[in-house]
Amino acid sequence: FISSTLKPTWNSLILSSLLLGFGSSLLWAAEGSYLTKLATQYARANNKPIKSCMGYFNGIFFGIFNLSIIVGNIVESSVYDSKDPRSIYQLCFIYLGLATIGNLLFLMLDQPDLEDSQPFVLTTKILQTFHVMKDRRMLFIIPIIFYTGFDQGFLFGDFTKEIIAPVLGAESIGFVLCVYAAVSACSSPIMGQAADRYGKKFVIILGFGAHYAVFLILLGFLNWNSLQDLKSYSRFYIYALAGIYGFGDAIWMTLINTLISVFFTDKSEAAFSNLKIWQSCGFFFVFWFGALDMSLNAKILFNVVTLLVSSLFLYALDRNIPGGIDSLGDDVERDIEKAN
Repeated sequence: FISSTLKPTWNSLILSSLLLGFGSSLLWAAEGSYLTKLATQYARANNKPIKSCMGYFNGIFFGIFNLSIIVGNIVESSVYDSKDPRSIYQLCFIYLGLATIGNLLFLMLDQPDLEDSQPFVLTTKILQTFHVMKDRRMLFIIPIIFYTGFDQGFLFGDFTKEIIAPVLGAESIGFVLCVYAAVSACSSPIMGQAADRYGKKFVIILGFGAHYAVFLILLGFLNWNSLQDLKSYSRFYIYALAGIYGFGDAIWMTLINTLISVFFTDKSEAAFSNLKIWQSCGFFFVFWFGALDMSLNAKILFNVVTLLVSSLFLYALDRNIPGGIDSLGDDVERDIEKAN
């Protein structure tokens, strides 16, 4: 995909986009499965609660992952110059180099050594994906998974183009996203540990509060004032909103991956495939709404409604689990104790 931007054409961009979507779906499913197996192996080896290890590993991963947004924006700001057409080639080659290094490091990863690992059979994994999709626990968390996909598309598409650029100027987009990524990177490991210490319900309430605060503030300025009024107060209001947004995203990304890891420890590949299916559906709706020229106000309201529906489904999930969401992983820990 990066190479296709060096000399872009309609055909090359469509083909490379298809390959990017296909490849990223495999990588994200593999990432979730790999972290689940590593956390399980770590819990067994160190006699630690598996649900704590799931949150710990996912928190660290997403903390490091969000650092890529900071690095990417720093590189782009340092290299790209709209007045120099050669800078786009320099930028693409830097990204290609980073991608190559990342792939080489990926190939050096060790395979987790788990006694209950099953051989990979493609047809079995495909059937498992649809079987897991019908699982009642997955049905309860599909709305929040869909929301995270739409939420990410809204952030990098509409929030940057229709909020940051008009208020602060296009040149400030990278700096605002750096604030978002920095807060998200710092919050991910902290929220992973907070979910273990104070309970997942406490962290869920924080996540809802953070994103509802951002959306309600934006709706207030869109309907009773104007976005330019944000600039009249202080340019740091936008940075503050981006930071709160990043805090909420850190919670959702860490929590969802932890829930899936604990729910479907023995079917992690199929479960994380479902994660990417429904997140991709959220991304699709963002671009579809853009093609329909839907207003920013309507997109924010869609976020609010989707988040509200997700909260109701998570509440129903909590009511349908003996002991509630905070007891997740206890059965897996008992199995590990029996095995030992």
